[in-house]
Amino acid sequence: MPAPRASPRSSPYSRTTDQNDDPLSVLMGCSYHVAHEFEGQETTGRGFFAHTKVIPDRGTRYDAFTGAEADEIAEALGMDRAEGDIGTTIAIIDCDLQIDDIARGVEHSWWPRILRDVFRVELRDETGKKVIPRPKLNKQILPYWEAFEVALGKTLPAKGRSKLTQFSRTERTGGLALGQLGLVVMQDPGATADEGDDDDAVLSSVALIRSPGMVVRYHQTGRMGFPPVAGAFVADDEIDMILRRSEPPKHDEWDEKAGRLRSDIERTVVKDVKDRSWRALREFQKNAQPPKASNGTRISELERLLGKLLGPSALKPPSGDGKHETPISLKSKVSARPQGSDLVATGRVELALAKNARPQTVWLSIALRAVDESGRMTDPVALSLSSGAGLDRRDGALAGAVTLEENESFVFEVESAPYDRDWTLSFVPTVTPMDEAEGETA
Repeated sequence: MPAPRASPRSSPYSRTTDQNDDPLSVLMGCSYHVAHEFEGQETTGRGFFAHTKVIPDRGTRYDAFTGAEADEIAEALGMDRAEGDIGTTIAIIDCDLQIDDIARGVEHSWWPRILRDVFRVELRDETGKKVIPRPKLNKQILPYWEAFEVALGKTLPAKGRSKLTQFSRTERTGGLALGQLGLVVMQDPGATADEGDDDDAVLSSVALIRSPGMVVRYHQTGRMGFPPVAGAFVADDEIDMILRRSEPPKHDEWDEKAGRLRSDIERTVVKDVKDRSWRALREFQKNAQPPKASNGTRISELERLLGKLLGPSALKPPSGDGKHETPISLKSKVSARPQGSDLVATGRVELALAKNARPQTVWLSIALRAVDESGRMTDPVALSLSSGAGLDRRDGALAGAVTLEENESFVFEVESAPYDRDWTLSFVPTVTPMDEAEGETA
């Protein structure tokens, strides 16, 4: 059996103090592989460098190395810290990311802690190159920082431009304090979206922030609205443990279906935080003042990239057990510009074959549909093709067969008919293997 593909391994080493303020050293290594079978047993793929203890009827527990033992291992790994130097050092081993990519990830996930608490992060690569994350210089983060300041009460809301929403205690959430949400209208929305950017920190989304100061996710529903709005939800300490239990190992989602949640109330807490945050954003967006265009620059907004590498919901692997990456890359962007009293959406869809994938023909469909208040997609908005070829109008969408060769990509530029400013739209590009699209091509 081939060895399972591993993600980077890491070894966190912390110098801190215990409950008596005495020095305490802690070290533990971890490695994340894909789930696989080993000696007839299914495994999670996770491995730990730690002390192990078998607990009857509960499995194995992994405890970190502590004290002098942790210091000796850290020194052998080149991670020793000076006496009294409180903090954490993490060695990431066998990592194919560049140091600048890691810095951007730190900025997007930890900017609340860095900016609020002067949390210091320093990165070094294998050559000794030093990079310090600077979220205040990251133009994509600034709108969320402004919303965060509103949520914390450090900036007073301005009618039509920003808003503070305090989530009330309810019986359905056990009377717990959920937190508060700050919302702001983007003043320079075009500056927050770099060409080709693949980050989740996109326009019209809510940064979901746990009380320690970590952004778990930039929450949005893939819908396009106007004007673009940034939100920051700051969770109350009363629900911090509930939110922690709802997170997967990657800490990138609050999942109301997580198995570690202990009651229906806890599941409702997680669901309500996301639902109420998004409803508040949409209500504020409807009444908010649009940003002023500066220097003749058009007002624009960027919708989430729908499908960096499509998963099973949009494209099934052509063969195998479903554990392999899809060979098709589908990227999309959409922006809105005023046209008289209406808006016009322009979009760009790029379809490409992954490296070393075999040539194949797929069915591509591009649609722009209105979304009602319940979240259901309804009537299509007419689209026309400004560049690209081979797509025809079918049931309100542009669709057709596209043959992809190795190292080849297709770019389709589309433009919508004018639509009402109050409409909420969803830009929906999908790709399907031809053997599953026979009904569509007939």
